[in-house]
Amino acid sequence: MTRRERLGIAVAAGLVSGLVVLGVGGRVVMRIVAYTTPEPERLTLGGTLGVVALGAAWGAVTAPVMHLLQGPAAGDHRWLGPGFGAIVLAPAILVLLLGLVSGARFVAPGEFIVASAVLFPALFLAHGAAAVWLAGRWTAQRR
Repeated sequence: MTRRERLGIAVAAGLVSGLVVLGVGGRVVMRIVAYTTPEPERLTLGGTLGVVALGAAWGAVTAPVMHLLQGPAAGDHRWLGPGFGAIVLAPAILVLLLGLVSGARFVAPGEFIVASAVLFPALFLAHGAAAVWLAGRWTAQRR
């Protein structure tokens, strides 16, 4: 299998995992955090589609990182998924912090930061594991 094919598989796996885990899972986590507030905001179709699309895009855009990590870690992939999830969490935190500095509100109010700080990073670790698992399965099927 060529390097280009492996990269394509990584991007497809990142996109699917991002769509399901970061997108759909992210929306579920957002609802959990919202329902812990006294007055949760409304759930809208546009908001849900936006979160799902953003999750898919983040998964696809960050997938080349997974592809690069798969090369050096060819012998042992046990920690590749959570490692990849942690690596792609870092720029997401940076985007969040830049948004907070600019005055945007991406997370729940201050008293609910703890729930967000636990649940959202867990999503990224799950995304990393799912993306690596999918890429491994699809690569094995191509052989």
